[in-house]
Order: sequence, then structure tokens, then C-alpha cells
Amino acid sequence: SLFARGGLLCTCFYGALIGTVSLTAFLMLPWALLRVNGMAVNPGNLARILENGSVLAKAQTYAFTVLGMSQLFHAVGMRDAHRSVFRMNHLENKVMILACVGGFALQFAVTEVPFLIQAFGTSHLSGREWLRLAVLAAAPMAVAGFFSYNGLTLEQFAWAFLKSELLCAGGRRFVSENFYYTMLNRKEAIDFD
Repeated sequence: SLFARGGLLCTCFYGALIGTVSLTAFLMLPWALLRVNGMAVNPGNLARILENGSVLAKAQTYAFTVLGMSQLFHAVGMRDAHRSVFRMNHLENKVMILACVGGFALQFAVTEVPFLIQAFGTSHLSGREWLRLAVLAAAPMAVAGFFSYNGLTLEQFAWAFLKSELLCAGGRRFVSENFYYTMLNRKEAIDFD
């Protein structure tokens, strides 16, 4: 089952990560425009700047592109949950390669082919925008590689973090004890020769 042995936690984590990355992509342009214009970054100003149709279309294109590409990157990264993406032999699964190339080509076409831009309501992206969005979309694959590289599964990392930061959180005091000295039942100063 997909949700057995920690699959539910893994699915929820990567879903939240991809959602956060997509929301970040959506807010990149409005945030930058607010900063350039010297305006405070707050929900009211964000709503005001998104009333501009071209800014909204570009922000939606950013989010759509990152969402699509991050799913493709995630599929590559999760092909083997126990090995890092950098240690996999990607040439052994030709169908996966074909699917990813096809997915990236379709994602590119939706933002570059005029009649598809019109049909999907997207905006044209420059090379620099593609590069920024590709780096942002690769975050799930990087996270999957991190967990695989360090030998921790996501569930093990989540449990260790939860335990150290929430369950056992608080001040920790180190008290030194000499168990050998205590075992021998000695009495302080008279014991030293």
C-alpha cells in the first residue's frame, strides 16, 4: 500500500513542501515589485498589486510552472526511497526518462507556444525566469536526496525532530557523576592518598 510503513507521512510532507514551493513561486513577482516600489510587504499591498492582470497572470504562470516541474523532479527523486538521486543509475529506467522529458517539453510548450499560452492563460517566461523556477522546483528532489544521503528516512528524521524539539524540549542540565567513586562508598578527602 502507498500509505504503509510511513508512506502517509511522506506523502503529506512532500505535498506540503511542493505546495509551499508553488506558493513561494506565486509570491516571488509581487514581492519583488513591492520591494522595488518601496512599499511594505503585507496582505493589503499584495492584493493591490495582484489586481494588475499582467502581474497576476505572470504570478500564476510561475506557480503553475513550479508545480508541474516539481512533480517531475519529485518523481525522479522518489524513484528509490533508499538511495540518493545522485547515486541512482538513471539510464536503467528509460520510460521514466521519456516521461520526464515529455513532461518538461509540455510544461515548456504551455508557456512558450502562443496558442497554448492563450488556451492556458499563461505568460511567456524568459530564460532567467526558467532557471529560477527550475531551481525552486528542484527543492523536493534535493530534500529527498538529503534524507537518502544521510541514511535517514523521512519518518526517522521527523520522529527525531519531534522528539528533540517538542517531546523532550526544555532546558537540559548536565550533572557530572563519578559512578566508580560512588560504587566504592568512599568518603571524600580521606580517600585521597
